[in-house]
Amino acid sequence: MSTRCRRCCRHRGSRETKRTQSPVTITISLDVRERTVDAPRARTQRAAPAYPPLLVAIARAVQWDQGLLEGRYATMGALAAAVGLEASYVCRLLRLATLAPPLIEAIVAGRIPATLTLERLHQPLPLAWDAQLAAVGCAECQGGEGRS
Repeated sequence: MSTRCRRCCRHRGSRETKRTQSPVTITISLDVRERTVDAPRARTQRAAPAYPPLLVAIARAVQWDQGLLEGRYATMGALAAAVGLEASYVCRLLRLATLAPPLIEAIVAGRIPATLTLERLHQPLPLAWDAQLAAVGCAECQGGEGRS
């Protein structure tokens, strides 16, 4: 059997071309089941945990800080472009990566005063952890488990 070109006019109408234009039959086996709606199935749906915005912001800040330290982002501008946010907002949020560990523990545990909000933490804070705790006025953080 010789192979012939299907496109060139010399070979149109040949027996080989006519054979390839036959219809193709595809057989698919399906198992069709009738669905009954007699009794609704009891599904156990777990509600997604509702994380407070402050906790989400800290998690983002720590993740972005790691990206900067590891060299995934050359500058804060590159980071802002990668996450699709304004550079000024990213810079404010990155400050949260330097929060004192007792303060972060109190936020995670929900032991912070109502006055400690994300807007409050957007304000510049001292880098020294003791000074941070004093600045935010978190007595729960300062007198935390085993801390003086």
